[in-house]
Amino acid sequence: MRRQPAQPIGLAAALLLASALASSQATAQSRPQPALDCAGFVDIIDRRACDRANDGDAAAQVRIGLRYLTGHGVVVNSGEAMRLFRLAAAVGDPNGEVYLGYLYETGQGVAQDVPEAIKLFRRAADQGSARGMNALAWRLAATGRSLDEAQRWAEQAVAREPDDGTYHDTLASVLLRRGQPKPALTEQQRAIALQPNCASCEDRLGDILAALGRRDDARPHWQRALDLSAGESADPEWDAAAVRRKLAAAGATR
Repeated sequence: MRRQPAQPIGLAAALLLASALASSQATAQSRPQPALDCAGFVDIIDRRACDRANDGDAAAQVRIGLRYLTGHGVVVNSGEAMRLFRLAAAVGDPNGEVYLGYLYETGQGVAQDVPEAIKLFRRAADQGSARGMNALAWRLAATGRSLDEAQRWAEQAVAREPDDGTYHDTLASVLLRRGQPKPALTEQQRAIALQPNCASCEDRLGDILAALGRRDDARPHWQRALDLSAGESADPEWDAAAVRRKLAAAGATR
C-alpha cells in the first residue's frame, strides 16, 4: 500500500499550538523567580498555597502576598508582597491589581505613586471587581476631585456586595464630601451594623451627625472611635489626634 504524504498542519491546529505555546510562556513568566520558600509558612494551607503561587497561580500569589504584607504566619516582607501582587496583576487578576494599587497608594515596598494606584484600581473596577470599585471610589473622593465618578463607583460596589460594611462606609464618606449628610447617615449606620468594631466608621458617623447639627449625638461616636482603636488605627489616613480635637471642641461648646 502506497504511503500517503504527510499532510500540512491545518489552520485550527496551528492556532491551537500557538495558543498552547503562548500559555506555557505566560505561565513561566508568572512564576516567581527566585521561587518562594514555602517551608517558612506556619500554616499547612498557606504552604500549599505557596506551592501554587510558585506554579503561577495568581489567586494563590495574592493570598501569599497578603500574608507577607500583614505578617500572618510569616515574617512581614512588603517587598515580597509587592513582587507577588505585581505578578498577579500582570495576568489581569483584579485582586492583584487592587493590592498592588494599595502598595502604591501607601508607599509600602515602593515609592508612593497615587496616579499609578488609581490606574490599577480602575483596571480592577472595569473588570467588575467590587473591591476595585470601592478602592477607586475612596481614592477619587480623597483627592477632592471627581466626586460624581466616586459616587457612581461606590454605589456600584454596594450594589454588588451589599453586606460589606466597608463599601457602605466609602459611599457614606463620598456623600458627606458632597454635602449630603442625610443619605450619608443611612449608609454609615448600615456600615456600622455590618462592622460594629470599626473605629474610623464611628468617627465618620460622628462627623455626619455634626454636619446635621447634632453635635451632642456626635460626641459618643467620636469617643467610641478612640475607645475601639486605643488611640491608633490600621487605617493610615485615620487621625486619632483629630478626633481628640473634635471632642475637645464639642465639649467646649456645650
